[in-house]
Amino acid sequence: MSSTDIIPFHPVTLEDRPILESFYEVNPYFSCDYTFSNLIGWNHVYRTEIAVHKGFLLIRFWNEENKRHAYLMPVGADDARLREVLLDMEQDQARLEEKNLTIMGATPEAVQALEAIHPDQMVTLDNRDFSEYIYLRESLATLSGKKLQSKRNHCNRFERTYPDWSYEEITEESLSECMEVENEWYRETDTTEGMSDERRMIRFALEHMGEIGLMGGLLRVEGKVIAFTLGMPQSSRCFDVNIEKADVAYDGAFTMINREFARRIPEQYTYINREEDMGLEGLRKAKLSYKPEILLDEYTVVLNL
Repeated sequence: MSSTDIIPFHPVTLEDRPILESFYEVNPYFSCDYTFSNLIGWNHVYRTEIAVHKGFLLIRFWNEENKRHAYLMPVGADDARLREVLLDMEQDQARLEEKNLTIMGATPEAVQALEAIHPDQMVTLDNRDFSEYIYLRESLATLSGKKLQSKRNHCNRFERTYPDWSYEEITEESLSECMEVENEWYRETDTTEGMSDERRMIRFALEHMGEIGLMGGLLRVEGKVIAFTLGMPQSSRCFDVNIEKADVAYDGAFTMINREFARRIPEQYTYINREEDMGLEGLRKAKLSYKPEILLDEYTVVLNL
Protein backbone atom coordinates (compact mmCIF):
# COMPACT_ATOMS: atom_id res chain seq x y z
CA MET A 1 0.00 0.00 0.00
CA SER A 2 1.30 3.46 -0.89
CA SER A 3 0.57 6.70 0.95
CA THR A 4 -1.91 7.66 -1.78
CA ASP A 5 -4.04 4.54 -1.38
CA ILE A 6 -7.49 5.19 0.04
CA ILE A 7 -8.12 1.57 1.00
CA PRO A 8 -5.30 -0.59 2.47
CA PHE A 9 -5.48 -3.44 -0.05
CA HIS A 10 -2.83 -6.16 0.05
CA PRO A 11 -2.40 -9.39 -1.96
CA VAL A 12 -4.25 -12.26 -0.30
CA THR A 13 -1.99 -14.84 1.38
CA LEU A 14 -2.45 -18.01 3.41
CA GLU A 15 -2.02 -15.90 6.56
CA ASP A 16 -5.24 -14.01 5.73
CA ARG A 17 -7.57 -16.92 6.51
CA PRO A 18 -8.52 -15.57 10.00
CA ILE A 19 -9.52 -12.25 8.44
CA LEU A 20 -11.93 -13.93 6.03
CA GLU A 21 -13.32 -16.22 8.71
CA SER A 22 -13.96 -13.27 11.05
CA PHE A 23 -16.61 -12.03 8.60
CA TYR A 24 -18.49 -15.34 8.25
CA GLU A 25 -21.13 -14.39 10.81
CA VAL A 26 -21.98 -11.04 9.20
CA ASN A 27 -21.80 -12.11 5.54
CA PRO A 28 -25.40 -12.24 4.23
CA TYR A 29 -24.37 -13.38 0.74
CA PHE A 30 -24.33 -17.06 -0.26
CA SER A 31 -21.80 -16.50 -3.05
CA CYS A 32 -18.80 -18.85 -3.08
CA ASP A 33 -16.67 -15.93 -4.25
CA TYR A 34 -16.04 -15.07 -0.58
CA THR A 35 -14.74 -18.54 0.35
CA PHE A 36 -11.09 -18.38 1.38
CA SER A 37 -10.20 -21.46 -0.66
CA ASN A 38 -11.44 -19.76 -3.84
CA LEU A 39 -9.80 -16.42 -3.07
CA ILE A 40 -6.40 -17.97 -2.38
CA GLY A 41 -6.70 -20.85 -4.84
CA TRP A 42 -7.52 -18.69 -7.85
CA ASN A 43 -5.17 -15.89 -6.87
CA HIS A 44 -2.84 -16.71 -9.77
CA VAL A 45 -5.66 -15.79 -12.17
CA TYR A 46 -7.39 -12.89 -10.43
CA ARG A 47 -4.50 -11.27 -8.51
CA THR A 48 -6.85 -11.01 -5.55
CA GLU A 49 -6.35 -8.33 -2.91
CA ILE A 50 -8.22 -7.83 0.34
CA ALA A 51 -8.62 -5.08 2.94
CA VAL A 52 -10.53 -4.37 6.11
CA HIS A 53 -11.76 -0.80 5.79
CA LYS A 54 -14.16 1.01 8.11
CA GLY A 55 -15.41 -2.30 9.46
CA PHE A 56 -15.98 -3.86 6.02
CA LEU A 57 -14.20 -6.68 4.24
CA LEU A 58 -13.28 -5.46 0.76
CA ILE A 59 -12.06 -7.69 -2.07
CA ARG A 60 -10.50 -6.40 -5.28
CA PHE A 61 -9.38 -8.52 -8.22
CA TRP A 62 -8.28 -8.33 -11.85
CA ASN A 63 -10.86 -9.10 -14.54
CA GLU A 64 -8.82 -10.23 -17.53
CA GLU A 65 -11.78 -10.26 -19.94
CA ASN A 66 -12.45 -6.56 -19.43
CA LYS A 67 -8.84 -5.61 -18.66
CA ARG A 68 -9.75 -3.79 -15.48
CA HIS A 69 -10.18 -4.28 -11.76
CA ALA A 70 -13.46 -5.26 -10.15
CA TYR A 71 -14.70 -5.70 -6.61
CA LEU A 72 -16.96 -8.00 -4.65
CA MET A 73 -19.81 -6.52 -2.66
CA PRO A 74 -18.45 -5.19 0.65
CA VAL A 75 -19.24 -7.29 3.72
CA GLY A 76 -19.77 -5.63 7.08
CA ALA A 77 -22.19 -5.26 9.96
CA ASP A 78 -22.71 -1.48 9.81
CA ASP A 79 -25.13 -0.90 6.93
CA ALA A 80 -25.16 2.83 7.70
CA ARG A 81 -21.57 3.12 6.46
CA LEU A 82 -22.07 1.21 3.19
CA ARG A 83 -22.60 4.38 1.13
CA GLU A 84 -19.38 5.84 2.52
CA VAL A 85 -17.45 2.65 1.81
CA LEU A 86 -18.77 2.51 -1.76
CA LEU A 87 -17.57 6.06 -2.36
CA ASP A 88 -14.13 5.07 -1.12
CA MET A 89 -14.18 2.11 -3.50
CA GLU A 90 -15.13 4.42 -6.37
CA GLN A 91 -12.16 6.64 -5.53
CA ASP A 92 -9.94 3.56 -5.37
CA GLN A 93 -11.02 2.52 -8.85
CA ALA A 94 -10.51 6.07 -10.12
CA ARG A 95 -6.99 6.05 -8.65
CA LEU A 96 -6.35 3.04 -10.89
CA GLU A 97 -7.45 5.25 -13.82
CA GLU A 98 -10.57 3.15 -14.37
CA LYS A 99 -13.99 4.75 -14.76
CA ASN A 100 -17.12 3.56 -12.93
CA LEU A 101 -17.04 1.31 -9.89
CA THR A 102 -17.61 -2.30 -11.00
CA ILE A 103 -18.93 -4.90 -8.58
CA MET A 104 -19.02 -8.47 -9.86
CA GLY A 105 -20.68 -11.55 -8.38
CA ALA A 106 -23.40 -9.44 -6.78
CA THR A 107 -26.25 -11.56 -5.44
CA PRO A 108 -29.87 -10.35 -5.60
CA GLU A 109 -29.54 -9.18 -1.98
CA ALA A 110 -26.44 -7.20 -2.89
CA VAL A 111 -28.16 -5.63 -5.89
CA GLN A 112 -31.09 -4.66 -3.68
CA ALA A 113 -28.75 -3.01 -1.17
CA LEU A 114 -27.04 -1.05 -3.96
CA GLU A 115 -30.35 0.03 -5.47
CA ALA A 116 -31.43 1.41 -2.11
CA ILE A 117 -28.39 3.69 -2.11
CA HIS A 118 -27.91 4.52 -5.81
CA PRO A 119 -31.14 3.65 -7.69
CA ASP A 120 -30.43 5.94 -10.65
CA GLN A 121 -26.69 5.47 -10.90
CA MET A 122 -26.24 1.81 -11.73
CA VAL A 123 -26.38 -0.64 -14.61
CA THR A 124 -27.00 -4.32 -13.81
CA LEU A 125 -25.92 -7.20 -16.07
CA ASP A 126 -26.64 -10.88 -15.50
CA ASN A 127 -25.01 -14.08 -16.76
CA ARG A 128 -26.71 -17.45 -16.18
CA ASP A 129 -23.35 -19.24 -16.56
CA PHE A 130 -22.29 -17.93 -13.15
CA SER A 131 -25.44 -18.76 -11.18
CA GLU A 132 -24.53 -20.92 -8.18
CA TYR A 133 -26.24 -24.17 -7.20
CA ILE A 134 -27.10 -24.37 -3.51
CA TYR A 135 -28.60 -27.49 -1.95
CA LEU A 136 -29.88 -28.60 1.41
CA ARG A 137 -27.10 -30.59 3.08
CA GLU A 138 -29.60 -33.18 4.30
CA SER A 139 -30.94 -33.65 0.77
CA LEU A 140 -27.51 -34.46 -0.67
CA ALA A 141 -26.63 -36.67 2.29
CA THR A 142 -29.79 -38.80 2.18
CA LEU A 143 -30.94 -38.48 -1.46
CA SER A 144 -34.43 -39.01 -0.11
CA GLY A 145 -37.64 -38.32 -2.01
CA LYS A 146 -39.01 -39.16 -5.43
CA LYS A 147 -37.05 -36.44 -7.20
CA LEU A 148 -33.73 -38.03 -6.23
CA GLN A 149 -34.76 -41.65 -6.79
CA SER A 150 -32.39 -41.96 -9.76
CA LYS A 151 -29.48 -40.80 -7.60
CA ARG A 152 -30.27 -43.41 -4.96
CA ASN A 153 -30.44 -46.05 -7.69
CA HIS A 154 -27.07 -44.91 -8.99
CA CYS A 155 -25.50 -45.27 -5.55
CA ASN A 156 -27.11 -48.67 -5.01
CA ARG A 157 -25.74 -49.88 -8.34
CA PHE A 158 -22.28 -48.62 -7.45
CA GLU A 159 -22.36 -50.44 -4.12
CA ARG A 160 -23.42 -53.69 -5.81
CA THR A 161 -20.80 -53.38 -8.54
CA TYR A 162 -17.97 -52.44 -6.17
CA PRO A 163 -18.79 -54.13 -2.83
CA ASP A 164 -15.33 -53.40 -1.42
CA TRP A 165 -15.61 -49.63 -1.87
CA SER A 166 -14.61 -47.41 1.04
CA TYR A 167 -14.58 -43.74 1.99
CA GLU A 168 -11.88 -42.00 4.00
CA GLU A 169 -10.61 -38.54 4.77
CA ILE A 170 -7.78 -37.19 2.66
CA THR A 171 -4.47 -37.30 4.53
CA GLU A 172 -0.95 -36.30 3.64
CA GLU A 173 -0.29 -39.93 2.75
CA SER A 174 -3.10 -40.01 0.16
CA LEU A 175 -2.36 -36.68 -1.55
CA SER A 176 -0.32 -38.22 -4.35
CA GLU A 177 -3.13 -40.70 -5.06
CA CYS A 178 -5.62 -37.85 -5.34
CA MET A 179 -3.31 -36.05 -7.74
CA GLU A 180 -3.20 -39.17 -9.90
CA VAL A 181 -7.03 -39.18 -10.05
CA GLU A 182 -6.83 -35.57 -11.17
CA ASN A 183 -4.30 -36.50 -13.86
CA GLU A 184 -6.51 -39.34 -15.08
CA TRP A 185 -9.60 -37.13 -15.17
CA TYR A 186 -7.86 -34.60 -17.41
CA ARG A 187 -6.53 -37.34 -19.67
CA GLU A 188 -10.03 -38.76 -20.18
CA THR A 189 -12.01 -35.50 -20.34
CA ASP A 190 -12.30 -33.00 -23.16
CA THR A 191 -10.40 -30.01 -21.86
CA THR A 192 -11.52 -26.42 -22.34
CA GLU A 193 -9.85 -23.06 -22.02
CA GLY A 194 -8.98 -22.40 -18.40
CA MET A 195 -8.35 -26.03 -17.45
CA SER A 196 -4.66 -25.36 -16.80
CA ASP A 197 -5.70 -22.68 -14.32
CA GLU A 198 -8.06 -25.14 -12.63
CA ARG A 199 -5.32 -27.76 -12.39
CA ARG A 200 -3.03 -25.24 -10.74
CA MET A 201 -5.79 -24.37 -8.27
CA ILE A 202 -6.40 -28.04 -7.42
CA ARG A 203 -2.70 -28.75 -6.88
CA PHE A 204 -2.37 -25.71 -4.63
CA ALA A 205 -5.45 -26.75 -2.63
CA LEU A 206 -4.18 -30.29 -2.11
CA GLU A 207 -0.71 -29.13 -1.12
CA HIS A 208 -2.03 -26.56 1.38
CA MET A 209 -5.18 -28.25 2.70
CA GLY A 210 -4.44 -27.61 6.36
CA GLU A 211 -3.38 -24.00 5.95
CA ILE A 212 -6.44 -23.21 3.85
CA GLY A 213 -8.79 -25.05 6.21
CA LEU A 214 -10.12 -27.51 3.66
CA MET A 215 -11.97 -30.70 4.49
CA GLY A 216 -11.38 -33.54 2.03
CA GLY A 217 -12.65 -37.02 1.31
CA LEU A 218 -11.88 -39.81 -1.14
CA LEU A 219 -13.32 -43.09 -2.43
CA ARG A 220 -11.38 -46.31 -2.90
CA VAL A 221 -12.25 -49.41 -4.89
CA GLU A 222 -9.99 -52.42 -4.38
CA GLY A 223 -7.62 -50.08 -2.57
CA LYS A 224 -7.31 -47.63 -5.47
CA VAL A 225 -8.39 -44.01 -5.06
CA ILE A 226 -11.05 -43.36 -7.71
CA ALA A 227 -12.56 -40.05 -6.55
CA PHE A 228 -11.84 -37.15 -4.22
CA THR A 229 -13.44 -33.89 -3.16
CA LEU A 230 -12.49 -30.78 -1.20
CA GLY A 231 -14.50 -28.03 0.47
CA MET A 232 -14.74 -25.66 3.41
CA PRO A 233 -17.24 -23.40 5.18
CA GLN A 234 -18.12 -20.20 3.36
CA SER A 235 -20.32 -18.86 6.17
CA SER A 236 -21.89 -20.02 9.42
CA ARG A 237 -24.75 -21.65 7.45
CA CYS A 238 -23.25 -22.75 4.15
CA PHE A 239 -20.46 -25.16 3.17
CA ASP A 240 -18.75 -24.72 -0.20
CA VAL A 241 -17.64 -27.73 -2.27
CA ASN A 242 -14.73 -26.39 -4.31
CA ILE A 243 -13.38 -29.48 -6.04
CA GLU A 244 -14.75 -32.86 -7.07
CA LYS A 245 -12.94 -35.25 -9.42
CA ALA A 246 -13.49 -38.94 -10.20
CA ASP A 247 -12.23 -41.64 -12.52
CA VAL A 248 -14.98 -41.80 -15.15
CA ALA A 249 -14.24 -45.50 -15.71
CA TYR A 250 -16.10 -46.20 -12.45
CA ASP A 251 -19.78 -45.62 -13.12
CA GLY A 252 -21.39 -43.79 -10.22
CA ALA A 253 -18.17 -42.52 -8.66
CA PHE A 254 -19.26 -38.88 -8.84
CA THR A 255 -22.65 -39.64 -7.29
CA MET A 256 -21.05 -41.62 -4.48
CA ILE A 257 -18.36 -39.11 -3.55
CA ASN A 258 -21.02 -36.39 -3.56
CA ARG A 259 -23.26 -38.35 -1.17
CA GLU A 260 -20.52 -39.58 1.14
CA PHE A 261 -18.93 -36.15 1.50
CA ALA A 262 -22.31 -34.53 2.22
CA ARG A 263 -22.89 -37.10 4.98
CA ARG A 264 -19.73 -35.94 6.73
CA ILE A 265 -20.22 -32.21 6.47
CA PRO A 266 -21.16 -31.00 9.98
CA GLU A 267 -24.90 -30.65 10.52
CA GLN A 268 -24.53 -27.01 11.54
CA TYR A 269 -24.32 -26.22 7.82
CA THR A 270 -27.85 -26.18 6.44
CA TYR A 271 -26.71 -25.58 2.88
CA ILE A 272 -24.07 -26.86 0.48
CA ASN A 273 -22.89 -24.62 -2.35
CA ARG A 274 -21.71 -26.60 -5.38
CA GLU A 275 -20.84 -23.45 -7.30
CA GLU A 276 -21.56 -22.55 -10.93
CA ASP A 277 -21.69 -24.56 -14.16
CA MET A 278 -19.65 -22.03 -16.22
CA GLY A 279 -22.04 -22.55 -19.14
CA LEU A 280 -20.95 -26.17 -19.67
CA GLU A 281 -24.03 -28.09 -20.82
CA GLY A 282 -23.10 -31.40 -19.20
CA LEU A 283 -22.21 -29.78 -15.90
CA ARG A 284 -25.44 -27.75 -15.91
CA LYS A 285 -27.51 -30.88 -16.49
CA ALA A 286 -25.71 -32.70 -13.68
CA LYS A 287 -26.12 -29.88 -11.18
CA LEU A 288 -29.81 -29.41 -12.00
CA SER A 289 -30.41 -33.15 -11.60
CA TYR A 290 -29.71 -32.83 -7.87
CA LYS A 291 -32.62 -30.37 -7.55
CA PRO A 292 -31.00 -27.29 -6.00
CA GLU A 293 -32.84 -25.54 -3.20
CA ILE A 294 -31.54 -22.21 -4.49
CA LEU A 295 -30.27 -21.21 -7.92
CA LEU A 296 -28.33 -18.13 -6.89
CA ASP A 297 -28.15 -15.58 -9.70
CA GLU A 298 -25.16 -13.26 -9.75
CA TYR A 299 -24.84 -9.90 -11.43
CA THR A 300 -22.26 -7.40 -12.53
CA VAL A 301 -23.18 -3.93 -11.28
CA VAL A 302 -21.58 -0.82 -12.75
CA LEU A 303 -21.99 2.28 -10.59
CA ASN A 304 -21.53 5.84 -11.81
CA LEU A 305 -21.23 7.67 -8.50
